Amino acid sequence: MLPRFALGLIALSSGVLGCLATDNVQVAELEGRLAECHAQRQALEARLVTSPPAATPPAPSAPSAPCAANPPAAPPPPESPACFDVVVVDPGAGKLNVVKIAKTLTGKGLLEVRTLIDNPPATIQASVSKETAEAMRAQLIEAGATVNLAPTPCP
Repeated sequence: MLPRFALGLIALSSGVLGCLATDNVQVAELEGRLAECHAQRQALEARLVTSPPAATPPAPSAPSAPCAANPPAAPPPPESPACFDVVVVDPGAGKLNVVKIAKTLTGKGLLEVRTLIDNPPATIQASVSKETAEAMRAQLIEAGATVNLAPTPCP
């Protein structure tokens, strides 16, 4: 019998992950599981590898069914968003300069840009690349505005 605190993994000689050992599991039972896993590995290798080269060892194969205590690996984290919205949160004291810069950046008319800037938060440009958004943000901050970049899905 294994002690109650013993919790470990049995790794096969080729690095294939075996079954989980928990409390009250007898050694004979573990040896049986190990032999079963080894037999499954050999069966998979026999089906997948027809004639391996003599100098190259066979590639390790995964067990056909993972143990219940070994959940599958988590998916990789999502990539950072590729597009951003440039949002003016507060035009600051230099509102006129912010309006001029925003007009230049967007290509919109003066009245339209002024209405945007007078009603914050105002989205100046939507779905632009990170580089473009950073450049716009730097220009608007230099003019005195408080600017946020909001991640958004690309069109």
